[in-house]
Amino acid sequence: MKEHRGLWYPEGDALTKNLMARLEGEEFYRAERFHDAMKHVRQWRGAVDCGAHVGAWSRELAKRFGRVVAIEMHPETAACLKRNLAPWPNAITVNCALGRASGVVGAAMNKGSIDAEVDANRDGEIRLRRLDDLAAGWDMAAIDYLKVHVNGMELSVLCGAEATIRKYRPVMTVVIKRALENYGAKPEDIFNFIGSVGYRVASRLKPYWVFTPQ
Repeated sequence: MKEHRGLWYPEGDALTKNLMARLEGEEFYRAERFHDAMKHVRQWRGAVDCGAHVGAWSRELAKRFGRVVAIEMHPETAACLKRNLAPWPNAITVNCALGRASGVVGAAMNKGSIDAEVDANRDGEIRLRRLDDLAAGWDMAAIDYLKVHVNGMELSVLCGAEATIRKYRPVMTVVIKRALENYGAKPEDIFNFIGSVGYRVASRLKPYWVFTPQ
């Protein structure tokens, strides 16, 4: 691990020169997107950060919400995430990938993505869980905010969280990039899902879209 501006990062190329340059000019990673989303939150009981990386957003959520669950698929990154959240006992770290079904899949660990197909070049296997299955076992009064930033798997994560979304009606930040195409999805598929669960666009600082219940 190595430390930079108060956060621990895995060894290797996770902390790139471009990221370091960006962080020098920001309060924390994509802070303006975070604050934009927080303007729409009305209750502060619980938050879930899907694709938490090392916890720049998770740490800020832990300062505001009664309970925070931070989910990261990379074991080394998740170890840094857990260390970064150590000062906040109201935050827990979960090391798994998220999708529309539970199981085990191949993971391209060096790309921050999941390959659910047979791929001779994959680095290994990792647990894949539905957020609905995970949330059923959490001791949370409610989920008032949900962030989904998972490098192209956003639609799958949302589909695997549909019951949770319908139950708690959280404000949601969803990052929508061309990486969706790597998993057979399009931005239109995200918007169709959002409409089907009764949500609307509340704000957008692309590629970060904020959705709220209609």
